[in-house]
This record gives sequence, C-alpha cells and structure tokens, in this order.
Amino acid sequence: MKNGHVFTACTILIGLVTAQVPAGNEAELRTMVKTVLEQNRQLILQNNRLQQMWTGMRQICEAVSIQTCDCGNNTGGSSTPSGEFIQTLTTAEPLPEVPEGPDPLRILNISTTAGPKGSDTVKISVGYAGSPQHTTEWIGLRQNGGMWRTSGKRTSSSENNYTFFSDVTIDDLSNMRNLFFRLYNDDESLNMRVNMNETSKNQTHVVTQPTADYLTVNTTVKAAQDLDLKIPAVLVQDPTEVDQLAYAEVFFTGLNTSASPPAIFEIMHFNSEGLGLSLTKRTNTTSNLEIVLRKDYAQYGGILTIRLPYRNTVGGLVEEFYYGPFVKVLAPGDDSVVLPNTIGVFPLSRQIIVFPPTQTMICAAMGNPRPEVSILKVANGDARPVPLETVILDSSMNMVVHSFKAADPANTDGRYICRATNGNQTIDAPTEVLVLRAARFSAERTGVMQNSTDRVVISCQASGRPRPALELRLYDDYGPDLVSSGLYKVWKSDPNANTSRVTLTLTPVDDVDVHTLYCVANQGGSGGSYSVSSKIEIYPGQQRSNNTELYSRLREA
Repeated sequence: MKNGHVFTACTILIGLVTAQVPAGNEAELRTMVKTVLEQNRQLILQNNRLQQMWTGMRQICEAVSIQTCDCGNNTGGSSTPSGEFIQTLTTAEPLPEVPEGPDPLRILNISTTAGPKGSDTVKISVGYAGSPQHTTEWIGLRQNGGMWRTSGKRTSSSENNYTFFSDVTIDDLSNMRNLFFRLYNDDESLNMRVNMNETSKNQTHVVTQPTADYLTVNTTVKAAQDLDLKIPAVLVQDPTEVDQLAYAEVFFTGLNTSASPPAIFEIMHFNSEGLGLSLTKRTNTTSNLEIVLRKDYAQYGGILTIRLPYRNTVGGLVEEFYYGPFVKVLAPGDDSVVLPNTIGVFPLSRQIIVFPPTQTMICAAMGNPRPEVSILKVANGDARPVPLETVILDSSMNMVVHSFKAADPANTDGRYICRATNGNQTIDAPTEVLVLRAARFSAERTGVMQNSTDRVVISCQASGRPRPALELRLYDDYGPDLVSSGLYKVWKSDPNANTSRVTLTLTPVDDVDVHTLYCVANQGGSGGSYSVSSKIEIYPGQQRSNNTELYSRLREA
C-alpha cells in the first residue's frame, strides 16, 4: 500500500545486485536489502524525535514529577545525575495523579512482566484514564502476516473511578512483529505501538502526555449536497518543522447505503483521492490544516478519525504514539452521522485462514440505531454463537472479535456468519474458516522434467490447505514471475482440491538466460500469508551470469 512502489523498486535492485554476487551470498544479500526500508523508516522517526529532544525531556520530567531536573537547559540543569534520571524511566513508578472526573483519554503508563526464563511469554499492562464509557483493543501482527486482536482484561483502580488497567498475555512473543494498544470513546482515540525489542524485560514506563490543544478542529461538521466537504483545523506547530502529516493517521469511515446490502467503507488519506490533507503557514508557531472529503463520500455521513504522532515519545516501551479527535460528519439533509433506519456490515473475505497459533475474525456493523452484532458457526443446518470480545463500541458502530485456535482444526474449520441486527433489519455476512496446512513440494513433480537440445521442461507441484498459488520466479524468490508474465509457455493444472501444478516449457533461445528459477507456493491473502520456495537449477553445478536486462523486462511485464 503506502510503500508499495518503494518495495517494487527495492526488489528490482535486489535482482540487479545479486547478478554480480556469488550464489552463496545471495540469500544473505536479499535479507540485508529487505531490511533497508524498515531501517530507513526508523532512522527518519529517530531523527525527527532528536530534533525535539529537550522539549521531550522537559515533558518527561513533568510526567514523573522530578522537580530538580531542569531539562530545558542544555547544560544539564540541576545537580540530579543523568544516571539517576534514566533509572526513573525503567523502574516502577506510581500512576500520575488523575482528577476525579471524566477527563480526556490519557495513557498513563505501560509495564511488562516476562515469563519464566526460556519461555516465549510476556504480560503487558497499560494504565490509562478516561470516562467509564470507552473500549480498548490490542492488535498483534505476526511475522507471517497473521493478525490477533483482543480487548484485553480490564480492571478498575480502587482509588479512582476514572483510572483503569488493560492487561494482555502474549504466548508467542518471538512470532510477533508489531503490537498496538488502542483506546476509544465517542470523542477521541489513542493508538500506541509497543517497542517489541523492549518487551522481554521487566519494566514500567510512565508515558508523557501529549500537548494540550495541539489540534483545534470542529468535531461536528455538516456535509453539503453535491459539494466537497472542507474541514479547517489549526496545528500548534512551527511551519518550518518536518511535515507532521507524513506520519498522520487520517481516515474516514462511513456506511454506503447505495450498496446492496449496505456496507461499511473506509478511505485513508495516503491511498485515496477521496480524502486529502494540506498544510500551510498560519503564524511562526502555528499551521493551517485543511482536510478535504470528496462529495461522493461525504454524502453518506460518517466518522473522520484524526490521529497525529506525538513526536516527543519517551522511548523504551513506547515505539510510536498517536492521538486525536473523532470528527462527526453529518449527512446532507440530516443531522445524524448515519442515516436513520440503516444498517451495514464491514465486508468479510470469502475465506479466513487460521495461521498458528491463532487468527482473529472481526464482525463490525454500523447503523442508526447502533446495531447488535454476533458471530455464529453453521453446522448441520444450525447456527450457534461463538464467544466474543467487544473492541469498538460507540454511538454508531459495534465491532466484536473471535480468535480461532490453529491447534484445534476439527472444531475450527467451517462456515461462519457475521450477523448484525437493529431489531427491524438483519444482515448476514458469511465466510469460510480454514486452519492452515502449510504447502509442501512434491519431489517427483518439482524440478527439471526434460532438458534436451530442442526444449527444457520445468515442473512444480505443491499441496496444502488452502490450495497453494504457484509462481516461478527468475533467479531468486523475489524475482519476476514467469507464470504471470505471459511471455512463456506455461501450463497450469489442479490435480485435486489441495494441489496445484505449473509446467514451463523453454526454447533453446530462452534457456540461455533462464538458468535458475524459484518455485514459490503462496497461501493466504490480506489477513495473513504463508510462502515457501524450492530452488530449481536447469544446469546444476554450472555458474551462469544473471541477465539484468531480462530481469528488468520481466519485471515491467
């Protein structure tokens, strides 16, 4: 998505560079290049944070109530030793004092408790403040792309009615790529990304609070008939600073009542022409932010989420922190976010693959009045509800989740329904749930089947559940796919419901340059993916150079 074009360019670079590298070093080089994008992104974020280091340190001092620390003075300020200052961030601290009243949402601290030595378990707890009406959500993204979601275990503070804790236990820490904690009420949301490199330690970090009134915007706006909706806002930001919008999370959620049945849609500012942002100078310390929502989307009404990055992040357990308000967009001719007596669900994929150890299914609905939602499993003509957790609940949307266990395929596989009802209308969205059975290549059917003077025949066969999709990639498992290029003679077949096979025939002109292929078997989709590859050498033992011109031509095709 956002980095799609960059990734494509990067994979081309991999192919071009590996043409000059000995075969034994190709795998190592590919791994190095794959990490470039993430490293660059982290460096950019780090540089931006360092630019405002002293401001951030001042706010740290305020958060942990260190009165002797003069962080605004670059010479070091008070006599408090720097070692003691750092130590206060990595030891347990009491929660900052929270007023007895429904203040805006605030994340107060985050702590981790590692499991027994040698285990892959960690318990994470977030302390936060807010009104009683709110919801929490933990989202874990695994290395294979699989997703795990839960509302966490919520407890209340015995000393303050507006202080809460959300706990979660992760049993497969090494398999977790990213972890997010989200906090919602009807007016605003917070999104915190946890630093996975810090979660294996026992520690507590106090979270510094965002700048008050950083963003000024009307939280209720009315869309006009057949006109784009322009929403003005003011940012307390020096216009000469690095563009804050490069990392903003701005998206619009609405209910398309023209669809049959009505369906929830979501557009994001970085990948849709329907939502645009622009930033201009207002004063030396403030900027004008204009959000434009195209009329084709504004006509339905909905919720505009604005979450801006908090640049002065403490570090440690907090990798990134975003916060901001919800802007309620009222539909033309009506004074409601969602038109009265309407209901719609978030579209489900036709198939959900359960990646080990668990995979989460969501059931989300939007409507007026707010709908009730449930997930049911269909078996022998009967539909029975499954256990659920509520992760989002506001005045117009209801979203629940259920996590499937890969270790129990007999009770997991099957047909499920996401059901939404408001008492007068009911909508069912079906999906098939399938536990992953990883693809395996057939040794007898994968490799060079014929290598003669007039032609070379290459075959690849793999079985798995769901049935793998096969690709024949040139020179490495990130190279261009000969199957989809349309430039070669390829025969596809499906021997059975769980098996795929591709056969490639090359002429003597082709096989001069096509000397090494990788057969890649892919399973899954947008909810996660699993892939495995098998190397096929047409001339084993021979060292042949890679044709970079052919590589680029196939990539373009």
